Amino acid sequence: MPDKRFWWIKLRALVEIRDWEGVAALAKSKKSPIGYEPFVEECVKARQFTEAGKYILKCDAHVRAGLFLKIEAYLEAGEQAYLQKDLDMLQYVSGPNMLDVRVNCRGGLSFSLLTHSFFFFFFVEISGESVPTL
Repeated sequence: MPDKRFWWIKLRALVEIRDWEGVAALAKSKKSPIGYEPFVEECVKARQFTEAGKYILKCDAHVRAGLFLKIEAYLEAGEQAYLQKDLDMLQYVSGPNMLDVRVNCRGGLSFSLLTHSFFFFFFVEISGESVPTL
């Protein structure tokens, strides 16, 4: 049996019986031939968002923001979009009172995430200098 097929079958079986320690052991046993997105997706299907979150940072950087959105981790989705400098994802993450994206007159871009009364400021260098705005 090919490695990929074995890993898919084993992952789905472990999730079906809700053996989260087994899923974690499988993920740590060696480098996954199916990647780590399937771990996240299967945990999301089982509505185990905390468990799914354990595998997101092992996934490719360009898909992390979308995976964080699937587990309703909006702050982490915004952080990953920021790290990837993905303005489209930043705008998508921005719901009412969730994300405010502003460009100031000196060419700097700033955005702030507001969730549960926490305020976070991030700055992206566009013109060679960070320009904080409030």
